[in-house]
Amino acid sequence: SGMALALHGAEVTFTDIPELVPHLEANVQKNLSHLPNWNVVAYDWLRPLPVKLQYRYDIIIATDCVYHAHLVEPFLTALKTVCTPTSTLLLVYERRDAQVIRDFEAQLKRSFKYKKPFSSKRLRELLGDELILREDDADWLTILECKRRKSDMKRSSSKKKDSLQCIPDLVSSSS
Repeated sequence: SGMALALHGAEVTFTDIPELVPHLEANVQKNLSHLPNWNVVAYDWLRPLPVKLQYRYDIIIATDCVYHAHLVEPFLTALKTVCTPTSTLLLVYERRDAQVIRDFEAQLKRSFKYKKPFSSKRLRELLGDELILREDDADWLTILECKRRKSDMKRSSSKKKDSLQCIPDLVSSSS
């Protein structure tokens, strides 16, 4: 998704944990080496926000970031760090662990308004029968379009800025 945005002229910043950055960078280099509008930055949500990422983004795409209970809060802090009232956040995640998903979505609701841009039927049409074999299989994947709640923005701005130290695995900024 970030690569597609870069191909259409957006300035894109890809992030992942330090151990995976060499693989990510090689993949992006292989596909976007002819373009100057991208960079790759190592970032672990449990560590301080790198200087290169101290920016508010217009579009944030976070894929496959909801999988461990202990990462729910750092991930949400990451999202709140980079989202402005006008940012659009697109979350895409597999529904692996029901309890983790319930916790994540409950906490997400406090800071973000969200909607599903595709019904299960439309998702089935988009993904095709080779990925979705039964009628209820579309439920394994969640796609949410999110906007930051203004009430949460006020609460966050009153907190110390040092507490906002995270960003998602894939961050894209339109130009």
